[in-house]
Amino acid sequence: MKEYVAKAVLTLGAGRVRIDVEQAKTRAHNLKPLGEGLHEIVNPIQFKRGERFGWDGEVPKAMREAFGEPAGAAVKRTFGKAVEAARKLV
Repeated sequence: MKEYVAKAVLTLGAGRVRIDVEQAKTRAHNLKPLGEGLHEIVNPIQFKRGERFGWDGEVPKAMREAFGEPAGAAVKRTFGKAVEAARKLV
């Protein structure tokens, strides 16, 4: 399951999501709890810009911009730039 940070409002209609308790409360009528923060999507749900979530589905080409990139990728890229800058100083 990949983690994402929504770059725009996006709607998911199927699959499994990993979200926190607060996110699950507002979407409870559209989800079936599976345990440990994992939920099966029963009816379409939406995420606002900036919300973090895990999803096991395949990202459609048309939605890639809204999904942005996996949450960890931005951290890795930023860390990589910091390491590169530090190497230049040495």
